[in-house]
Amino acid sequence: MGMSTITATRIYKNQQKGGLGEENELSFEKFPFVGLAKTYEVDYQVPDSAGTATAMLAGVKVNFNVAGLDDRAKYKVCDRSINEKAKVENIITWAQMAEKDTGFVTTTRITHATLAAVYAHTNNRYWECDSKVPEEYKDCVKDVARQLVEDEPGRNLKVILGGGMNQLGVPVKQGDYVFCTRDDKQNLVEKWKKGRKNYLFVNTTQDLMDADLTKVKNSTQLNIM
Repeated sequence: MGMSTITATRIYKNQQKGGLGEENELSFEKFPFVGLAKTYEVDYQVPDSAGTATAMLAGVKVNFNVAGLDDRAKYKVCDRSINEKAKVENIITWAQMAEKDTGFVTTTRITHATLAAVYAHTNNRYWECDSKVPEEYKDCVKDVARQLVEDEPGRNLKVILGGGMNQLGVPVKQGDYVFCTRDDKQNLVEKWKKGRKNYLFVNTTQDLMDADLTKVKNSTQLNIM
């Protein structure tokens, strides 16, 4: 979000409450520190969220629609040898190396572009399910959902809270938005649970409100709303 977007949001939100708007403050505007960043990608002046999130988390500019890989990796084209060299570490990996707890909360899918940059290395932000990965690249790169559950740093995250069950192979109720489905029929939630002694999985708002975290010692949580 740029300054103009934030200003418009601040005013609009307050006007919906009957105020003038300008005197309003958004929650994050009350933070003690503010930072500004130039947002662009190696090959695009107007970036997408996969590239901008990678830049924020890893300090590396990348190509359009690419997450967790430097500019040697190209959009929609996977080369295993290039990808291995192009992988970038980010603040999540560094925090885990320092034995800190890590996680994220989002209002979108947990495999969406912004979150993919947290834990995945992919040539295409839209490769969220195996069905989205072209056949010729299935042995070159895992889909984003599998990287979350199977690979580091994703599998070490302590809190994952957001949407997108279908990408993990869990059916959603009729009428819910479905971005992609799994051709491999894997249930990645069940795969995530295996081998974990302490975990908490919630599927509804009420599940989350009723959760007793005191019963989950040193819990690693996979929370999907």
